[in-house]
Amino acid sequence: MKSSTLFLLFAFATQLCIAREYISLQGKLIAKETHTPIPYAAITHDKYGTTSKEDGSFTLKLPKESMGELYIQAIGYQDTIISVDRFSNEELLIYLNTVVYSLPTAYVSSKTSRKEHILAGKPEVAVVKDREGKAVPTFVSTGAGFSSGVLINPKKKHQGGILSKISFYAVEEGFPQAPTLIRILVPHTKLQKNRIYPYSEFRDLLKEPLVHKGEVGWNTIDMEHLNLPTPSQNFILLFTPLDYGDQYRWINKRQQNSNRLAECYGMAIGTYRDKKLADIYLALQFSQGRLSYAKIRWGTPAVAVQYVK
Repeated sequence: MKSSTLFLLFAFATQLCIAREYISLQGKLIAKETHTPIPYAAITHDKYGTTSKEDGSFTLKLPKESMGELYIQAIGYQDTIISVDRFSNEELLIYLNTVVYSLPTAYVSSKTSRKEHILAGKPEVAVVKDREGKAVPTFVSTGAGFSSGVLINPKKKHQGGILSKISFYAVEEGFPQAPTLIRILVPHTKLQKNRIYPYSEFRDLLKEPLVHKGEVGWNTIDMEHLNLPTPSQNFILLFTPLDYGDQYRWINKRQQNSNRLAECYGMAIGTYRDKKLADIYLALQFSQGRLSYAKIRWGTPAVAVQYVK
């Protein structure tokens, strides 16, 4: 049966301009109710982004003349927009409101009779390699705070199970060991091609951050203990590299002459062959926290999702 996987890249590289002056916008994210720091939040402005550290602090390098809106997204908290006339080096103290979640339907699977199913992708298939024997990357995270991901289309037969495992193939290029935040986003409405959607149109199935440090090759994350029901509509697996300054920054030689995406951050996911996977689509995140889709032609991301019935 033909299944489709939509490839999502929700990012663009930080554009470097010679002789341009920059400021270092610093701040700290605090939970309004508990006054505790908020780690692993994505802070973005236009084509620039970063993530907050364990103590809630962040630093975002911006052109000196930057102004407008700062967008903040954190698991468990309401999306927040900070509007200012002009950004400066002054430290910001930002309070976020928590999100009240409704409890999902509980699914119980028997350990003795359970059966694993592949929802999308297949870890056993061959990963595409070049003449030098290196795995070919299908997308990279071009900036800390921005994200890459895969949009998966489950079928009716997938309903009634719980998500069990997420697998992805990290290539040798870049930093597979870079800490990466993983999210599972479900749209409130049916997504259509070539449309633009704001963050408010999605909800995150995870109630707390899921951070993974990978290695070259297949990485598998066991999620069965989270008891997450398989979504009945398209959902997005989102990979966001956490900002550690210049520690995980690298040059992507493959894309040096393509779209000027030379400087990258974090890990890159490989491409694999599976004729059962169909259309692939690219989405770009522009300003104002919105997603848009556009068709692309390169390979299928090496990502697999399994569920248990």
